[in-house]
Amino acid sequence: MRARVTGMAVAVALAAMAALVLAVLPGVVAGSPAAGRAMAAHHGHAAHAAPARVTVREWRVSLHAAPVAGGRIAVRNAGRARHVLAVVRADAASLARLRAGGRPKVIGRILPLAPGERGVLRVPRGPGRYAVACLVAGHARHLMRTTFAIAPASRPAAPAAPAAPAASGDTVLDLQTAGVMRFDRATLRAQAGRVTIRLRNTTPLDHNVAIRGGGVDVKGAVVGSGGTSTVTATLAPGTYTFYCTVPGHESAGMTGRLVVTAAPPAPGAPDPAPAPGDPGAPGGGAGENAAGAAPVTPSVPGGPIEITTAGLFGFSATSLRAPAGSVTIRMTNTSALEHNIAIRGAGVDVQGALVGNGGTSSVTATLAPGTYTFYCAVAGHEAGGMTGTLVVTDAAVAGPPTPAPPPAPLDGPGLFRQNCAGCHTMRAAGSTGTVGPDLDDRSPDADKVVRQVNRGEDPMPSFRDTLTPGQITLIATFVARATDR
Repeated sequence: MRARVTGMAVAVALAAMAALVLAVLPGVVAGSPAAGRAMAAHHGHAAHAAPARVTVREWRVSLHAAPVAGGRIAVRNAGRARHVLAVVRADAASLARLRAGGRPKVIGRILPLAPGERGVLRVPRGPGRYAVACLVAGHARHLMRTTFAIAPASRPAAPAAPAAPAASGDTVLDLQTAGVMRFDRATLRAQAGRVTIRLRNTTPLDHNVAIRGGGVDVKGAVVGSGGTSTVTATLAPGTYTFYCTVPGHESAGMTGRLVVTAAPPAPGAPDPAPAPGDPGAPGGGAGENAAGAAPVTPSVPGGPIEITTAGLFGFSATSLRAPAGSVTIRMTNTSALEHNIAIRGAGVDVQGALVGNGGTSSVTATLAPGTYTFYCAVAGHEAGGMTGTLVVTDAAVAGPPTPAPPPAPLDGPGLFRQNCAGCHTMRAAGSTGTVGPDLDDRSPDADKVVRQVNRGEDPMPSFRDTLTPGQITLIATFVARATDR
């Protein structure tokens, strides 16, 4: 009898231990690497993936890693102004609404960030093209956004075989943008086989890299400022074209030749002479306005000055002349990109509407005699060449136009308004900029202004190569005297 009871007790104890093991075992198994991978596959890897990073400054949004469907985007405001970020669809209608100062449909939350603040946005799960954009009125018109794509979900693939070692013909070529519409290299060389081109975008515009020729036509992803576009193709010996596929960018100069040879390229080998019409061929590329051309004047007394775009990043004239009073410039956009016309100088800063191909942008201002700048206000376009000089005279323009006189030297107030007023508030200059500090509050001395203008500090660039030492001294003296308490 005692033996039977003892046997039953042992059985009960063994059953309890088995139940305990079964209760603990799932947790142990779940903690294993294999279980972790299985759980990630079941729930989607977005919850565990590191967030994509976005940095916001005036006037750009930089994406540092490709977002994952359903994941997160860590946003940091590294600028001097308040920005309001959100994810929107990057379709034509939504982007046009942003550029016009409207607000398209927002996907998820709206994230207001003061300077230095951080926050998180959610990545949509559905496939498509999206943008992280600033919703503050006017900021999106400065291309203050960056785009990204979410690819359609694919079925789980079978376990991949171990990767074979790279073949001797595998080549990776690094490229980056140079200016707004150029690559930093016009010719690339590679050995036949797998060829990869990696483009780092350092501009405020969206770009990508693609390869075309010999039956090959492959494209990398379109990326914003700070992003990297990568394209890979298996190429036979021959000459190919690498280029940006964004509409209008190739014709503006974002193109080059990729020379593929059977043997590895010899170090320092000269590039073959380009054929007529090829990128880099003599006479190729965008044209320039004729030197010494007479200024364009109103065709009818009191009427508008008519100009057009020239290529993607130029105007049909770089020198305009008009009598003092109400001056109108009317620009017809013949390019594939959006442009506008604006006038700046002597306390004036007015902009016309942003228009696409075939549209007309007009700007009107009441101007005193002097020299002004006309330009395109889209971020990067003025630096790309869309700028010129407008000379306003005392008397009505009559008869054959005479060459515009050189601009008169600016004094301290004039230099400040031309270079500093857009970012700083200062009563004496009539400026109300908010990107940089309020100079009336700071009341800096002249030496401090000289150091700051020469050195620069994000987002303020250095003006060492833009202004002469004498001009910097004039600005510093004006600021110090005007804000002296």
